[in-house]
Amino acid sequence: MKSQWHKWLSEPGNIRLVAVDATSLMHQLILQQSLLGQAQKGYAEAIVGSLLIASTHKSSESININAKGSGIFKQAIVDASPEGRVRGFLIEETNPEMHTYGIDGKNGPWGSGILSVLHTKNFEGKQPYRGIVPIASGYFDEALNDYYRDSEQLASIVGLFVEHDGHQLKCARGALIQALGGATLEEQKDIRELSISQIRALAKLADHPQLFIKEAEQTLNGRLFKPVEVQTLSAFCNCSQERIERALVLTGEEDTMHALGEDPHLEVVCDFCRRHYKISAEKVRSLFKQKLTH
Repeated sequence: MKSQWHKWLSEPGNIRLVAVDATSLMHQLILQQSLLGQAQKGYAEAIVGSLLIASTHKSSESININAKGSGIFKQAIVDASPEGRVRGFLIEETNPEMHTYGIDGKNGPWGSGILSVLHTKNFEGKQPYRGIVPIASGYFDEALNDYYRDSEQLASIVGLFVEHDGHQLKCARGALIQALGGATLEEQKDIRELSISQIRALAKLADHPQLFIKEAEQTLNGRLFKPVEVQTLSAFCNCSQERIERALVLTGEEDTMHALGEDPHLEVVCDFCRRHYKISAEKVRSLFKQKLTH
């Protein structure tokens, strides 16, 4: 089954619904990243959460999420676009089996940390906007809800449903309900009163749009919704030899030359797509000579 998001608007156009099923895409990305065990689950949460946020933005924008935790998952960086294109990577704890979590619904696998969401408007004259919130409970969707409440100040609720059997990712889904401009106080109140368990249960149905919208309409007191978009999700990476070389220059001559050592070439691996680049020692040295002459 294709990975897709589905979007709906309420009949007056005051409430947005988004359902994301990224299961097949996640299998591709997990294989690319060679992730094992629970790391697959954390990676899927970051990817699906980023896609949910990107789905609410215009085509002239892009989204970057940087999540840093103290639990099993140490950091995830994800780029996502309103066209459903995404890339990302996850860093997990070296010894994840040493961590325990889920006691009384607290101390989730992300531990405590910081979630940063960067919106970039891809045209001249517009500055990026960054929202930063703590990862308090250790659960990624709860941190996203804190972001919407504190940074966007929108009546919104996000839920993730990511299943992992201990060896392989089984599904990666998410749901978002969000009030738009013109939403009444009653509509905003109904969204804010939804529980995280309700929205997670809705996310579970994201692979069945008809069931999803039927359940969503009942959850929102019988409000009616109309479909507005179906978007196929895909992986991307914009790495290139030129970008890698530019990154080496930004890293600095001392660190780059130390990494090169006496080797005939420097091998660099893109964190996002795992593509390998080999840059000759002569080329590495020339990069810094060029920098000195400019």
